[in-house]
Amino acid sequence: MNNSEIIKRFDEQEFVLATIDQITKDFLKVGIKLEFLPEHTQSAGSLIEYLNNELEIVMREAPSLLTRLFYLVDIPETNIREIFDSSDLPSRDLADLLLLRAAQKVYFREKYKSSSL
Repeated sequence: MNNSEIIKRFDEQEFVLATIDQITKDFLKVGIKLEFLPEHTQSAGSLIEYLNNELEIVMREAPSLLTRLFYLVDIPETNIREIFDSSDLPSRDLADLLLLRAAQKVYFREKYKSSSL
């Protein structure tokens, strides 16, 4: 599996909605309620922009929740540290990372649900 294969799936509305559902569940598990509007589902870019805005708020108001979120969604600490050390827009890069991770979960769930093991 490579990330370009997953990114191509964002052309499919059903995949986008499943990814949004995954993101919503992950955030809710750490106490952050997200409310996606229809305009957020138009493209991966609009999803990233919405997540970017939400992450900026969390970074300002409750940064400890981010650590819990990253642990929950299984994003390595080295990736997080690298973003904070080198990025001019850490919330945007974190949004990218979180969206990709949620999409990976959806992708694998679909792949293994449809395969006969």
